[in-house]
Amino acid sequence: MNTEDSTTLKVLQISTKFLAIALGAALVIASSIEIYKVSIELLDFQISSAIQEGMFMLILLEMFYVVRSFIKYGSVNTSLIISVGIVAIIKVIIFNLNTMDLNKAIGFSVLFLSLSVGLLLENQHYKLKIDQGRKPVGLNIFKDFFMTNEEQIQELEQEDFQSAQKKEAQSLS
Repeated sequence: MNTEDSTTLKVLQISTKFLAIALGAALVIASSIEIYKVSIELLDFQISSAIQEGMFMLILLEMFYVVRSFIKYGSVNTSLIISVGIVAIIKVIIFNLNTMDLNKAIGFSVLFLSLSVGLLLENQHYKLKIDQGRKPVGLNIFKDFFMTNEEQIQELEQEDFQSAQKKEAQSLS
């Protein structure tokens, strides 16, 4: 990686961390507002509306967890995003069931099914990585974008070498 790519990578990483922190703060504020709305609706005995707002708050908190994961690890675990999509679809289906026509119901069912299959495949992918002794990480856009195939191969070989050293040390002790 040359110095221009390295500088660009650092600028992108710093700016995305800043945006992620700002987004995290906005999600905390939005969640606080939702908690206030839910408490008001519960005091007014509007249970259905309170449950809708509670599910929206759950979606906001899941998105906060995605942002926190990005800030902490520098990558995004796609299974977190898929689970947010599943919760959002369930919310729409539950609270619009009476007014939903057949085409929308089939569309939401197909979307729910495809997200569920995606989540299942993602979990199997991570389990396979763990079984191979690799550390499962999410999608790291900037690192993968600026790395050549040779650098990616070298990084994977280094991970494999370090994993083999750890296994050898564990077997000796």
